[in-house]
Amino acid sequence: VTVPASVIPGDGDKDGRITSLDALMALRMSIGKLPVDMALDVNSDGQVTALDARWILQAATGRRKL
Repeated sequence: VTVPASVIPGDGDKDGRITSLDALMALRMSIGKLPVDMALDVNSDGQVTALDARWILQAATGRRKL
């Protein structure tokens, strides 16, 4: 799956920033509570999982670069 260049990986709400809300969205996607948005597949394994949510949260807190 290709993510358009204008999409920031990990930015689920498309506000131009990586925040804890984006991590929450990824977590909800991983359990089927939201439709999957592949922009949140930050580890590029073809699915949105709790690991993606963790990496997004780490990016939001400055502990990881996406």
